[in-house]
Amino acid sequence: IILIMILVSFAFSLETLAIDSDGDGISDSTDIVTSEIGTSSGITVSGDILVDVGHGEYITLSSCSTLFNNLAGMGYSAAEFNGTITDAVLAGYKALIIGTPRANQGSNFTSDEITAIKNFVQNGGGVFLGGDYLNPPFNDNKKINSISQSVGMIFNQDEIDPVWPVITDFATHEITQGIKSYGVYGACTMSLSGPATALAKYESSIVSAVAEVGNGRIFGVDDWNLFSDSYISDYHNLQFAINAIVWLLGEGDLGSIEGYVTDADTGNAIQFAFVIAIQQPAKEFTLSNPNGYYRIEDLPVGDWWVIVIKKGYKAGIAKVTVNAGMTTTKDFQLVPNPAE
Repeated sequence: IILIMILVSFAFSLETLAIDSDGDGISDSTDIVTSEIGTSSGITVSGDILVDVGHGEYITLSSCSTLFNNLAGMGYSAAEFNGTITDAVLAGYKALIIGTPRANQGSNFTSDEITAIKNFVQNGGGVFLGGDYLNPPFNDNKKINSISQSVGMIFNQDEIDPVWPVITDFATHEITQGIKSYGVYGACTMSLSGPATALAKYESSIVSAVAEVGNGRIFGVDDWNLFSDSYISDYHNLQFAINAIVWLLGEGDLGSIEGYVTDADTGNAIQFAFVIAIQQPAKEFTLSNPNGYYRIEDLPVGDWWVIVIKKGYKAGIAKVTVNAGMTTTKDFQLVPNPAE
């Protein structure tokens, strides 16, 4: 016990010194819940994410299947909707994705639909808003601006030069945790006011933004392609997308750390190792199981010092970054300490 207390105190000093269905981790397409919901049937359909496809959007479950498969693997269900957006339709969901409506396909958003989306946000929902570069007659951002302008986001009628920039300038936010770069593939700039704040920039141009209104959250991005199957594997596009949607779901401020504790010489599992995670002033701890496995859940995002203690071994210490809604893996190989 005394040794544990000493090492915990030492860890705090280090902080000040700045020291699925098939078990593969990615759900198959059959795990995605795909529903087309009508408003006249009286049937209530619910889930985590509602993907609107009734206004000519580019983002669908099929065009972005890699993203939605990964979200399904994390336990989040998604459904498509092709109909009139109402309070009743949105009531069963946590997040709504409006992924870049085409100018030449689908209907415009009615005033009643816009009101329903505003109510959804006020009541705690999250809304994804996607724009695109000016490309008549396909893209002109008028549809998306009819929604986004009320929260101070405007998708401009222009195109960033160069056409395919790599984004590396980020504000500190749950969505940008662990993100070093993402790509865009033909995009507009954004103008912000009111509650909207810049999330990422290319030089002086704003390319993504967030806003918190009422009890809800809004994420705006100037290009849908980075979420598509064609480009999701570039840079940190997938992690950026997952971070954004988990944040919209209202679950983006917590994550987990897990791993295995083993003997550095033999590789054998170490049972009952004391594992403590520290982010001043918070600290959480657990013990490794007979397989050497440990897991600490519900940790606020950011950097944590993880210390592993077991009699007969030198302590293991590592700095671990917890990302929004994700599990970070950190294994420890403890070196035997014959002096103990």
